[in-house]
Formats: sequence, structure tokens, C-alpha cells
Amino acid sequence: MASTYVNDLRLEEIATGEQSGSWGTTTNTNLELIAEAFSYGTEAIANASTHTITVADGTSDEARSFYLKCTGGGQACTVTLAPNTLSKVWIIENATSYTLTFSQGSGANVAISASQVKMIATDGAGSGAAVYDLLTDVDLAGTTTAATLTASGVITGSTVEATGDTSAGDNAAIGYTAAEGLILTGQGSTSDITLKNDADATVFTVPTGTDDILFPDNAKAMFGDGSDLQIYHDGSNSYIKDAGTGNLSILASQVNFVNAAGDETLMQATQNGAVTLLYDNAVKLATASGGVSITGEVAATSLDISGDVDVDGTLETDALSIASTTVTSTAAELNLVDGSSAGSIVNSKAVIYSSAGVVNATDMVVTGSGNRSLSVSSTNGIGSIEVGSASSNAAFIDLKTPSSDDFDVRLSSLAGGAGGSLSIVEGTFSFFTKDGEGSDPADTETMATFVTDGAVSLYFNNAVKLATTTNGVTVTGTVTETSDIRLKSNIETIDSALDKINQMRGVYFDKEGVRSLGVIAQEMQSIIPEAVVEDQTEDKYLSVAYSSLTGVLIEAIKELSDKVKELEAN
Repeated sequence: MASTYVNDLRLEEIATGEQSGSWGTTTNTNLELIAEAFSYGTEAIANASTHTITVADGTSDEARSFYLKCTGGGQACTVTLAPNTLSKVWIIENATSYTLTFSQGSGANVAISASQVKMIATDGAGSGAAVYDLLTDVDLAGTTTAATLTASGVITGSTVEATGDTSAGDNAAIGYTAAEGLILTGQGSTSDITLKNDADATVFTVPTGTDDILFPDNAKAMFGDGSDLQIYHDGSNSYIKDAGTGNLSILASQVNFVNAAGDETLMQATQNGAVTLLYDNAVKLATASGGVSITGEVAATSLDISGDVDVDGTLETDALSIASTTVTSTAAELNLVDGSSAGSIVNSKAVIYSSAGVVNATDMVVTGSGNRSLSVSSTNGIGSIEVGSASSNAAFIDLKTPSSDDFDVRLSSLAGGAGGSLSIVEGTFSFFTKDGEGSDPADTETMATFVTDGAVSLYFNNAVKLATTTNGVTVTGTVTETSDIRLKSNIETIDSALDKINQMRGVYFDKEGVRSLGVIAQEMQSIIPEAVVEDQTEDKYLSVAYSSLTGVLIEAIKELSDKVKELEAN
């Protein structure tokens, strides 16, 4: 009987009674081949799409090596490991520049990318033989050390521990030093490090090449168990918010508040010294050991002073009490007319007219440099300013800058009580509401704006919802119409809706220089007059309520649906 080579290392198995006198040589050869199976070998891959590695029978062959380095190549290649009955383990290094896919039969294959090393095994199952990647789902106990670890998927584990520092050229690295502890290093075109939450939204970034931390709009840096202190920017304004218990304290020997450019001081507080308030970089109020020092005028609704008042200039007051006796508004008690008679204002000279506090004047002018104001207030009634005129004339209040030739804003009544108007010369006129609720700084909220030669915009919660344009209006959001059945009567289903649709004509047209599409109101009058509206102008222009066509379309579709069902039934 001849020798066979059916084992997984293709060793020669001597048949009974064969090779008398030479079996020792064959045995030695087999021992050498067994050692070869634990050795290092190479295989030159052909520059072709397929290549076969066949382990030789009973003779030395580098293909038998445990570690097999594949060289050469020139294109992606499928490498067949033969014979297909061979069950063996290899460590394969792909030293080519292309992916090598290892196969043995019709079973599974293993692809090894260029410059990669994998441990694979063949099952020797004949025509259906498969190749397996042995390091899939490997559970490594103990400590595994790698100089460089590259992963194409996700690395999971209870702990990933770095033991060395990172370097400037690292794209994304985790490091550790005894002094610095955990180190994160990155390198990107916009940011070096980006921290994201589980919704893949950015929490903060470190901009490329900087030592800054950048939080996006509305991302908050929060401190305290209850997120008590919050620092953030909402896209328009910046906030430092104490949202929890206790006070907000700034600890320093001197605290300065300056403008964004850093060239103007707004407020300064000094330990064991003054708290100073400034206007346009000039000190206006400063605390002192004996009180406060004020530079300029003081405007206040009330002022309670305990002690003496030293006035070097003019003292102006609306009410005066001397020795606990209130000076009433009668000319006998107080008359500062500078030569004019009581009950009148002459040449800008004022008197108190009566105990009711009424002042009559032909003209009253408040002028001068700086801020000026005219105030009317009541503690228990109504404060009002009334501007009257003859019935044939209009009355008005103008707001203007000193450089204006005419008014900037005018509130006026029409002659004969025919109405009134609010006019602006040019620019933008806005309605605001004051919002001072909550712990955030008080702010204004826009309700409406009116732009000369531009849009009229209506807002909801500080966001534009309706704005006029050259062609009409733009609505942001949903336009709804009241359609409650409780407001309707004489309800009937629309008949012959499909016939009505067929009579309609959709058209392209030019209107005010803009290409549009729609329908013609005059044509719609004869089909659905309920959808056509005539305006109140002299020309009596017609318009179409396009939303009214929805009911017609619904019934037309239902009629079409019935026709389709009828056709399908036949």
C-alpha cells in the first residue's frame, strides 16, 4: 500500500510494511515539516484577481508556515488555500497594497486589508469549506499592551487606561501623565476637541490651535447640585444667572465692569474704598466714608434727606414744607412770578395757579442741553396731559430731534373731531412691550414694526408672524379660519363639485411685474360666486378666497373616488 498525505500538515503517512530501511528518513522529514508548521514563511501573490496557495505533500513548503507573509500582488485578489480538506491555523500578513480575500470552498471567506495581519483558520470541509477570522469577539483577560491600537469599529470596555502622554500630531488621542492626569488631544480643521451629548449635539468645543472652550448658543455652564449658577449666551444676549438658593457673590479686592471693547469703565467697586458709577467713562456717583458724591444733576420722584442740605445753585421743587408747615399752591403763600401776576405764565415765568395745582399757559417751552422731561403723576387718581384746539383746527404732539426741520413722530387729531393719526417721517416705527418678569435682565419685546417704503410686520412672542411684501403678505406659521359648526347654519353638502372643478381654469399671469399663477375672479363668479369677494374701493376690485375652494376639492375627490370604484367593479 502506498503512503498517504491526508493529514492537516500534509505529512507522509507510511503504509504498513512500506519503506523498509528508509522509514527513519521519512520520519525525520515529517518532524522537520511539523517544525516548519510553527515557522515564518512568505508567499508571492500573483498580479491577478485569483491566486492559489497549495501546501505540498510531504516536502518542505513555506505555505505550511504558521506565520505567512504575502507579498507582490498588484490588485485585489481572492486567494484559495488548498487542498480544501486541509484544516489549519495561519497568521497571515498582507504586505501587498491591495485587499486579499482568503477562501477554501463555498463557505465563508476572510478579507485582509493591505498592511493588516489576521489569524485565520480553514475547516477543511471539502467543497463547502470555510475560512474563519479567529480574533473576532476575543475576550482578553489580564493586561493587554499595544504600542499602537487602530480600530475600525467601536472599542467597548469597563475601563480604557492610557499610560503615556499624547503628542502635537495626534488626530484623536487619550493620554496620561502623573502631573497632568487624563489628557485629551485632537486635531481638526475647526475644532481640536468636540464634546457631544447622546443626541449628537455639541456641548462644547476647543477651537483649533487655541486653549479656549467654546459653548454654542443656549449651552449653559452650570454649577451647584441644583444647577444654581448658570452662564450662557442665547444668541442675542449673555447671562450670568443665579437660579438657585443663596446670593451671587463676586469675591475680589476690586471689581470693574467695563464695556465689550475694554476701553470704557461702567462701574468700579474697591475693597475698603468707593463704589463708583460712571457715564461715558466719567464718574457720576461715588460712595465715600461720609455718604456719596454726585457729579451733575439728581432726578428723583422722592428724596428723603436726614440732615442739612447745602445748595450752592438753584433749588427747584414742586412742593415745599417749611418747619413742618406745607406751603400750599396759593399765590399768597408762594409766588415766584418774577414780576408777573398770579394765575398766568408770561415770558416763560411760572406761578402756581390754584390749590388744585392747575397751571395755565399760552406757551410752555422746556429747553436746554442734556436730558429734559415733562412728568405728570398722581398718587390716587389719573395723571393726564390734554392738548386742545379750536374745532376747526387739528391738535398734535411732535417728537423730534433738534436737527430735524420737521417732526420725526407726530400724534395728531383731525379738525372737527374727525379722528386722528400717528405719523412718522421715515425709518422704522415699532411697538414694544416691557418684559421684566423672571430673574433674567428686563428686556423689550417687539409687537409690531412699520418701515418706510418697506414691510409692516406683526409679531408673536418677539417673532415675526405676518409681514407685508411688494406682492402681498408673508405668514410664518399656520393660517387658520374659524370653522366651528356652532357658528354655522343652513349647512348643505356641495353638489356637482367635479363639474365645478372642470369649469375652472388655472392660469399663469403677470401682476405688478411678478409672474404668478391662480384663477380669474370674474370667471369664478359664474362657477362659485361664494368664493369671490368685492372690495369697498371705487373700482370695486374682485378677489378670490382660495381657502373656500377646499370644500369643493374635497367633494370633487369623493366623486372621482366613486367613479374609480365603479370602474373597478366593472
